[in-house]
Amino acid sequence: MNAPPNDTFSGNEAPLRRLLVYVAPGPLQQPVIEDEQTDLIVESIHHRAGSQMMWATLRKDLARGQRIEDFELTAQSGREVEIWVAREQPVDEDDEDQDPRERPLFWGEVTELKLAVRNGNEVLLYVCRIEPVHTGIPCEGMLQGHVLEADVVLVHHDLEFNPTIDGEETANKFVPNNPEGFPKAFPTWIDPDAVSSTEAETFQEGTAEAWALSDIVETLLSWLNEEETWFKNPSRAVIDKLLPDPPEIVDVTLKRGRYLPSLLDELLAPLGYSWAVRFYYDEEESRLWPLFGLYKRGEGDRKSVRLARSGSTADFVDSNLEALDVAIDIGSLANVVRGEGGLIQREMTCELVRGWDDADEAAYDSRDISNPVKRKWVFNEGGDYTGLRTEITETPDLGPNFLPRKRPMSDCLTLVEGERRHAFVEYTTDDGENWFPLPEEGGYQWRPLRNEVGILLTAIANPDGDGGVAEELQATSSDLRIRITCTLTADKRLEYETSRSDDSPNTKDLVLELDLSNRFYDRQRETEGDHASVLEGDTDERDDTEALEEFIDAVADNEQSAAITASLPLEGLQFDYAIGDLIDRVEGRNISLNRNSREAEEERFLQVVGIDYLIDPQQKTVLHVAPYDLIPDQGE
Repeated sequence: MNAPPNDTFSGNEAPLRRLLVYVAPGPLQQPVIEDEQTDLIVESIHHRAGSQMMWATLRKDLARGQRIEDFELTAQSGREVEIWVAREQPVDEDDEDQDPRERPLFWGEVTELKLAVRNGNEVLLYVCRIEPVHTGIPCEGMLQGHVLEADVVLVHHDLEFNPTIDGEETANKFVPNNPEGFPKAFPTWIDPDAVSSTEAETFQEGTAEAWALSDIVETLLSWLNEEETWFKNPSRAVIDKLLPDPPEIVDVTLKRGRYLPSLLDELLAPLGYSWAVRFYYDEEESRLWPLFGLYKRGEGDRKSVRLARSGSTADFVDSNLEALDVAIDIGSLANVVRGEGGLIQREMTCELVRGWDDADEAAYDSRDISNPVKRKWVFNEGGDYTGLRTEITETPDLGPNFLPRKRPMSDCLTLVEGERRHAFVEYTTDDGENWFPLPEEGGYQWRPLRNEVGILLTAIANPDGDGGVAEELQATSSDLRIRITCTLTADKRLEYETSRSDDSPNTKDLVLELDLSNRFYDRQRETEGDHASVLEGDTDERDDTEALEEFIDAVADNEQSAAITASLPLEGLQFDYAIGDLIDRVEGRNISLNRNSREAEEERFLQVVGIDYLIDPQQKTVLHVAPYDLIPDQGE
């Protein structure tokens, strides 16, 4: 009979670390070394990525004979608390005044007081937290410059960054002509309509540019945490460094009425980034500052945990794991990713046909624009008018992306002074040899039809029957032909789908569908065929085919990885791990935490998203790790 292997967890004896607790003497004061509270015992400290930030529990054991009713419950509330790791040994044994603190573990404020009786002993529990209010003021809207007041004003709308207006991505970051003279040193907003012309830009003393991710983060931090009462803001250079390879910002909206932590969560997570509280001790100010620690999800310092081989006698150097629980799930991955962008749009020139019955020719009324005879001209894109007249024998074929049905018109993609021009109508009376714009001057009046391609001529005769050349043209010319240039929206979308890679741990096709209709577009001027646009010049074209493919390929590269979850409780207080670190393996057992198969070129590991320091009754560190998943913003 084989003897059981040695317990590889039994030999771990991590060195105990002493913690120092400092409580400020009053509200809105910072604790100093003289404010150490030796009667407060740290039970636990919890650190999380994102808006949960940090919280800690302190305990005060009441002395024999003391009772809870002898204490004023609010005595410590609202006071700042710092928890530090004590130095293991003095740097200079002869220097009694040296700083006993080695590294900060927590900063927060006493926000909750609990009363408890444990094993017959009465205790007070102080819950300390970093609260949203510590990060600044709540966001109530957008800051926009008021040129007449030479100041910025708060506009009570949700925060919009590069919104999509009428299907067009629109920049709305204000760039003043004189940044030094502008009231704010960080980017602010501008209504795109307020700078839609050269004259408007001159009046507003600036122009609009597209927001970048670093612009948004700088504005949120610099504005909402402008006073830096508790948190220190990073510089723009640091923000740029911490947010590498940022994606393009398209149609991002953040709800107002919230504090910075929630806003940062909503902004960063869909774009593949996150944040966590970091600490910085200012030697000159002798003050501990919490910082906004930005990081890219899926990237970080690679770390490992240690577990000695079965049958060996482990010590703390060989094993820092107290227990191990790893689950590998290949059923919830996606090895085929399909993304759909916006509906395809094409600027086309469409020749119209008469939209009234041959038999009704005599019913024309020169003063009744509700009468369609000699006024209604249609494209017949849905086949609704086929057979109505002898010359209408077929339905136009707009290609595989357009079903034969009625569809509304929108403005042309062609630009006039930077703006999309309205639908462009032309006519000819010489069998198409010469086409002329149908101007509104001189009585040449028309209006577009609703929900179908076509127009209604609206010239009318005066009471004596004289309608001028426009009315005469529509009423008498049998040679009249009309065409309209506009943009039509197809029934199919810009789309891209990956195929399953041989590197995927699962050999079945597991499909992930992504709606990216507000992020990727295909709108172009038709240049060939029967419906090629007759317009020339600058256009608002956009072909995101390659961008969509790159995005979906990146998502697929991540989603085909197995979902690995792990619980990693470590012996003792471990300070070598930080939120954002990647845990790549379990040393000693040859257990890889790579989520991709061995054949894959790229490795993907679990990322630390939370750390618990459990101090009393036994010192322990628990790493909360999660797979890095890119979550595309469905509204972007």
